[in-house]
Amino acid sequence: MTLLGIESSGKAASAAVYKDGIFLSSETVCTALTHSQTLVPMCERAISNSGVSFDDISGIAVSAGPGSYTGLRIGIAAAKGMCLKGKIPVTGVSTLIAMAYNLLPFEGHIFSVMKARENIAYFAAYMSDGTRLKTVYEDCVVNITEIKDFENNLNTKIMLVGDWAEYIKDKLFSDVSTVFVAPVDKRIQDAKGVLLAALEQNNFISAEKLNARYLQITKAEKDRLNI
Repeated sequence: MTLLGIESSGKAASAAVYKDGIFLSSETVCTALTHSQTLVPMCERAISNSGVSFDDISGIAVSAGPGSYTGLRIGIAAAKGMCLKGKIPVTGVSTLIAMAYNLLPFEGHIFSVMKARENIAYFAAYMSDGTRLKTVYEDCVVNITEIKDFENNLNTKIMLVGDWAEYIKDKLFSDVSTVFVAPVDKRIQDAKGVLLAALEQNNFISAEKLNARYLQITKAEKDRLNI
């Protein structure tokens, strides 16, 4: 089984190729260039550098949200285009669980936190035994005070991951010695985490059925509703 992973839900764009238990290649960039400029060429390089061809790809996994509306649309459109071209199945993976999978060796709770807007976060929590993740708080949009309330009920080490990890640590847990921030190389979205989550979930579908999971309504919808 040879899989291509795509991540474009935040500032970073990432692509990786996985085959038979090994990541053959991966690339992540976080630059001023837009995902529309970088993502498809990055996928092409990831496939080429892995020593396989596009015809060898048996499935594509893509981050389906939450995250940047534009970034998600670009990643999902790229995945759909490649899947339809090669008649390849696809799976959409939660951005939050994909980030948690980057920290799978950690034993304790993993809090995935991404900025949604002022004092509001995309949030999910998982329990890791070092080899598998168990979801203990589903993907949601919360006021950051709710994250503190949730932590109060736990009695384990906690690792924060995501683009708001440092902020949440400083804002809510600066004096809590059992709450840590993920290492910088594991802190943001990465296609390898998307692939690990996809392998565990094993829920591949046809490209036509793939949709983003924004958790919030889009700006266009807000404008339409005048809210």
